[in-house]
Amino acid sequence: MARTGTHIRVEVDDPDPHTLPVIRRAGAEDEQGRGMSLLDALVCRWGVEHGGEGKTVWCELDGT
Repeated sequence: MARTGTHIRVEVDDPDPHTLPVIRRAGAEDEQGRGMSLLDALVCRWGVEHGGEGKTVWCELDGT
């Protein structure tokens, strides 16, 4: 986690370089599948950076 100007950036490393995060619709009875939808609704922006042995999924929150 780091402050970058007016945003707070959060990064999570993932050793799997192939599977990318997907925003999907979870059904009312589903017990999983809501994480990326929640993230997308709450942050200013998010993305994926590839490098080395895996990838980094990051998001930026409004820090003001």
